[in-house]
Amino acid sequence: MPSQSRPSRSSRSRTSQRQHQRKHHDLKKNDPEYVWRCNQYALVRRLQSEVEERYQMVRYTEADLLALGYKLGAPLDVDDPKPLDLDSRFFVPPTRRQARTALRRYAKTHWVVGQPLKIPHRAAFRGPDADDKFKRETLGYYSGRGNDANENLHYFVQAAMMAEPKAWHWTHNSQSCRKGNPAYMRKAWFSRSGEPVSHECGWKKWTYSEDAYSNPVSTIPHALGAIYDNIPAKEQQVQKSELYLILVLIGGQLKQAGIWPRHRIIPALAISFHSRFTARIVQAHLENGQVVLRLSRLLNLHTAKRPVDGKIIIKWLGCRPMGDTRMGPPPVLHHDDRGEETVEDKADPAQSIAIVG
Repeated sequence: MPSQSRPSRSSRSRTSQRQHQRKHHDLKKNDPEYVWRCNQYALVRRLQSEVEERYQMVRYTEADLLALGYKLGAPLDVDDPKPLDLDSRFFVPPTRRQARTALRRYAKTHWVVGQPLKIPHRAAFRGPDADDKFKRETLGYYSGRGNDANENLHYFVQAAMMAEPKAWHWTHNSQSCRKGNPAYMRKAWFSRSGEPVSHECGWKKWTYSEDAYSNPVSTIPHALGAIYDNIPAKEQQVQKSELYLILVLIGGQLKQAGIWPRHRIIPALAISFHSRFTARIVQAHLENGQVVLRLSRLLNLHTAKRPVDGKIIIKWLGCRPMGDTRMGPPPVLHHDDRGEETVEDKADPAQSIAIVG
């Protein structure tokens, strides 16, 4: 009677490993936290792909946002230190004591006014290679505006990071370039009139941590980012770069959403610099499968002296996370006589966070 060959030990171990993986996968499929996280991440990736496909669309109106599934909330008041805010707010500037160091540093830094950029005109180029010269000059003009915006970003980031509290701080945990290219989403195309258009942007990203090892805080899924863009902005129109950075920040937090169990709201804050002209603060949060955006006014940076609006940027780059991210009622923000903020939250303290700092 022929003997039956027994499977080898390695094949048995591979079989048991596959069975364990299948069992683990089935358990994760039945986990509502895992299902929610996968669905939300798929939504963010779809929105991000739509932004990438519409690369010639550099600004989004409210109608454009609604068509894509976004919601434009109330304007974000960054001027009033005691705002009456009826919409959700997940970030607040630091206290006066925390911001004092950064504001002093900002007052001492030298403000460099950029040289005026000459807009190329097609009629100024003649000869057989006029089209090529015009294209090179135009792309160089856009590149110059991008350099101005990038310099503004680094200027304010270096001044603002001195405002970090000792016990809680934003931790920079991303690369400012990809595959050796310092610009993200760099696209060039021809407009309807035949003129070349170039768009580029780059960013930095931070998350909140409680120690020097960048360990996330289990109750703070907030993310912060700063971005530069070479296309001038308009009021109540979201830049493509701002929208893209918001999605990158939220998507990055969703990847490690297991750190924040049962947190259903992912907030993100983007501080964007548009050429040498303006800056803006954009708060966004993912809630119930929809990205809600709140825009500040355009902050003027095109000044001969140190911009007054630069103090607002300094404060918000050193901002503190706040708010309830577990779908509970939002905390109420109170101010005492010294201008310091306190939080009164009617929800369960274990299911909400207070202002940090």
